Amino acid sequence: MDWKNLAWGALLSSSLVFAGCGDDDGVDPGTDAGMDMDGGGAEPMDLDCGGDDCFFVADDLVIPTEDPPGVVNGFDLDGRVSDDTDAEGCFQPDFTSPDGTMGVDNQLATLAPTLEGALGSDLDATIAEALGDGSIIILMELDGAETTEDDSVTLNLYLGELTADDTCAMDAEPMCITAGKTFDINGDSVDASGNALISVPATITGGTLMAEVDTLELNIPFDEGTNIELTIRNATVRADVGSDTLENGLIGGQLNIEELITTVMAVGGEDIPVGLVRSTLETVADLDADADGVCQAVSVGIEFGAVGATKGDVATGA
Repeated sequence: MDWKNLAWGALLSSSLVFAGCGDDDGVDPGTDAGMDMDGGGAEPMDLDCGGDDCFFVADDLVIPTEDPPGVVNGFDLDGRVSDDTDAEGCFQPDFTSPDGTMGVDNQLATLAPTLEGALGSDLDATIAEALGDGSIIILMELDGAETTEDDSVTLNLYLGELTADDTCAMDAEPMCITAGKTFDINGDSVDASGNALISVPATITGGTLMAEVDTLELNIPFDEGTNIELTIRNATVRADVGSDTLENGLIGGQLNIEELITTVMAVGGEDIPVGLVRSTLETVADLDADADGVCQAVSVGIEFGAVGATKGDVATGA
């Protein structure tokens, strides 16, 4: 695998986390399933993954594209609908989501083709390859999740590792991310007590998980001397909780331009011209305007899917 391309893939996919298909096991809010026929609203239903079994591994990470033009999946991150005359949105027109929601902020959809041209590769294919050989393993745990209506859930996020006896990466065409497998926890993802460093309150409403957090700090090992360090701000995570899947997953947030440039240069070194990186990012920046009205951050949105997995041990690296 081309490690520079993997670095970009990890950089984009870990804006975290994580396109999924519809879940036939989920509750369709447009039907009578799961509804109180006496008019009392949704009746909570037990989650098949309730208790200690709500543990998942991301098996799909996709950068949304405009289809048709102007329509992109994502979140309204700034609470406004901007067009090319809106100074607060740095004159970047917002998108409309496939369900018709206006004001969607996801400049990654416009940035990705530029990055692919510079790298000479398909970013989605690069990410898929990294998932296939276990280079990127993202684990998600819904602690305390019991029913389809639950306001006391904690979402824990971990970087994962293959277990010591897992030889899938040695196959000619590896497929290391499969349902039901056991994955160990990367030691850098937990504190001294073994608790997740990324742990945020979440709710499940109508079977849909929602979580928000001011800052998500990610430290992804790249090689023996380099880590990919990302800080995702004002992040939102949404996914439909199925019997053994997370479907229709979406994560949105913003990446500070200066921090992103530092990360890119740390990974790419002198092979990547910093001026080109800066001008490319500034051209699409749409969030966090400073006193002069210059946006300091780029909005991102990534679709994800996940399958049920088994939580292994914390890897010590020994």
